[in-house]
Amino acid sequence: LAFQDVVGNKEVIAAIKANLKEEDYNHAMLFTGPAGTGKTTLARIVASELGAYDPEKVSNPGFREINAADFRGIDTIRAIREESTRLPLGAPKRVFFFDEAHRLTKDAQEMLLKVLEEAAGFNHYLFATTNPEVFLPTFKRRVATYNLLPLSEKQVLEYITSICEDEEIDAPEEALKTIAADCMGSLGVALGILDAVKGLSGAK
Repeated sequence: LAFQDVVGNKEVIAAIKANLKEEDYNHAMLFTGPAGTGKTTLARIVASELGAYDPEKVSNPGFREINAADFRGIDTIRAIREESTRLPLGAPKRVFFFDEAHRLTKDAQEMLLKVLEEAAGFNHYLFATTNPEVFLPTFKRRVATYNLLPLSEKQVLEYITSICEDEEIDAPEEALKTIAADCMGSLGVALGILDAVKGLSGAK
């Protein structure tokens, strides 16, 4: 899991890498863009680059993923605020990742502002959303925003073709072209369709 694994959005990747190289880089990042453009994957890659996440490990004590769709209110933010005061155990950095972050209430966003202001250097806060318009202006000013664009048909086609070759999936070229055209630039959607086609065809 690394930056080179991301398909497309090379300018965004370059900007994130440049940010992380800065001595005083922004510890709060907001990833925006349509569904299936790689926001969650990118957040995990950033966490991996910071040494807080390893996909090969069952447990990652430095990485906490919170699905805001299942958010339990400001008590969760209070707990994060308390946890942020302590050094991370078993990792050089601690990363809190809020997926579906547009589900955060205004009260939760306001409490997060205090958390971001008081953040120790070893804490990082990542947010992913398809709807950045719901965030408070004060919240947006405290995060570095990276907008992921839908992929081109060509990018999708090249990627799913390589997947078929690697996994020996016998899919007609015209079918792959149709998937690339119909997925609206969402690699997640394209892979979902490809998985369904694989199941229907009985490919191994």
